[in-house]
Amino acid sequence: MNIIFIGKVYFSYEILSEIINKKRNLPYISLSVITSKKDNFNSDYKNLIPLCKKYKLKYHLTNNMNEIKTLDWVKNVNPDLILCCGWSKLLKRPILKIPKYGVIGYHPSELPNNKGRHPLIWAIVLGLKKTASTFFLMDEGADSGMIISQKIIYIRNDNAIGLYRKMISTAKP
Repeated sequence: MNIIFIGKVYFSYEILSEIINKKRNLPYISLSVITSKKDNFNSDYKNLIPLCKKYKLKYHLTNNMNEIKTLDWVKNVNPDLILCCGWSKLLKRPILKIPKYGVIGYHPSELPNNKGRHPLIWAIVLGLKKTASTFFLMDEGADSGMIISQKIIYIRNDNAIGLYRKMISTAKP
């Protein structure tokens, strides 16, 4: 199975590390990565390139998932599945329709509630007692696809960093 992993934040790094660790027992999986260079958009940016180089993963750098160069790279990899964990911009239809089994996205909220940017901070600001770790099939909307998996995370006197750690732990495969 050919999988492309998309991400560029600390969460992405943690999930990709876990997938690489599990992949050792699954030699039939081919893993490639799309990531970006540091930008000022994500305060939790994490460079995935050292991980790609260490484990000899094919990777592509972009700040725009929907540009022709990236679209051509994805077509060339010919993924069966794309896993998007920590990318803050929408993927458009041309990318979404490439993989055989679709694109699985991740959002750290109890979708369909609390869509969009900074859901963990908003959960705290709004005084929510719970949020969730949600995987969903991506469509052209913002965090609007069919939910595949959702695990509740209870908020108990957590600050944003503590809640972020709970979310990472809950999302790991």
